[in-house]
Amino acid sequence: MQAEVPTSLVTQAQRLIDAGWFGRMDDILLDALRRFLDSHRDELMEDFIRQDMEWGLEGDGRREILAIFEQLPGQSSLYIKKSLLQEVIQSLRG
Repeated sequence: MQAEVPTSLVTQAQRLIDAGWFGRMDDILLDALRRFLDSHRDELMEDFIRQDMEWGLEGDGRREILAIFEQLPGQSSLYIKKSLLQEVIQSLRG
């Protein structure tokens, strides 16, 4: 992985290495990336979920969801299943 890093950040990172807080620059970069991803985990998950819902509400995803509902036991009427699907879609759209 390559990245352009401002000189001021490189200088600060080097000071941490010189002071013994980190062994090398890679350690600092891994720690920074890990902390960033941890602190944004909820946002990332919301984005993934939103993308999945959008996929599910359009085209093939909608057909796949309908196919799942058609296999549900205890609901003999396709109309009821489609109605239930529409309720799920409306609740996801919010």
